[in-house]
Amino acid sequence: MKNLISFLFLSFFASTPAFAGDMHVNALNLVNTVYGYLGIFLFFIAYTLVPLENYIHLRKSKPVMLAAGLIWIFVAMAYKQAGDTHTAHLAIKNNLLEYAEIFLFLLTAMTYINSLEERNVFHSIFKFL
Repeated sequence: MKNLISFLFLSFFASTPAFAGDMHVNALNLVNTVYGYLGIFLFFIAYTLVPLENYIHLRKSKPVMLAAGLIWIFVAMAYKQAGDTHTAHLAIKNNLLEYAEIFLFLLTAMTYINSLEERNVFHSIFKFL
């Protein structure tokens, strides 16, 4: 019985990545285009500003989020220029859904941890140990 449960558990998690392949996309090759070069340039500028947080008095997330938004705009513009608005819409919709799922999970987890902290649960466990 234990082997059967282990087999079912492992087979489920081994097949889970197959569900990620549901979306078939005709990806554009934007490597040698203006949009590709602008995206790489913005990426490097944003991540160059991250270690300079203390000097420029700007949080790390602000340049990164701005660059991410601009890169998404460049991707949408490139697909629109190629005559395909559906693919960019699907990609943005799927990524936005993933971000929302992570955000809601973290919000719930942090609320739960703050509740435990407020009730001194961690302090009690520390004393017990």
